[in-house]
Amino acid sequence: MARYNIGVQKTTGAAAGLLCQLRSGAARDLRVWEIGVFSTTAVAGEVGLIRPTAVGATFTSSAVGAAEDNASTAGVAVVDTAAGTAPTIGTNYMRRIQLPASIGAGVIWTFPIGINVPISSSLALWQISAAAVTYDVYFCYEE
Repeated sequence: MARYNIGVQKTTGAAAGLLCQLRSGAARDLRVWEIGVFSTTAVAGEVGLIRPTAVGATFTSSAVGAAEDNASTAGVAVVDTAAGTAPTIGTNYMRRIQLPASIGAGVIWTFPIGINVPISSSLALWQISAAAVTYDVYFCYEE
């Protein structure tokens, strides 16, 4: 497996909803090692990490990760920051964080044995609070 990183910025609406999701391709699992979430606006927000029960559809903003080793093949996983049909989520968050109304407030979640994301599925960051916040997010993963 090769290691990849991807960083995105997203301004959420003033309602709970999708911040972004790391979505695997149809041929390779992912193993997530680290996720960083930081506020770039002085607005408090709450974010949760969750496995969607359905990944959604009609993605309107996707980005592909960059390989850490330039000899690695191109990655296929993407980070979606918007979707015509948002992912479906439950209530079993893997992690949650309350961020204060301070620019630069954030968290780095590390996973010593990694989190597996099977083919054609995703791992989502969900804004739980109802406030318009701009976030910088990054994922470090292998595929």
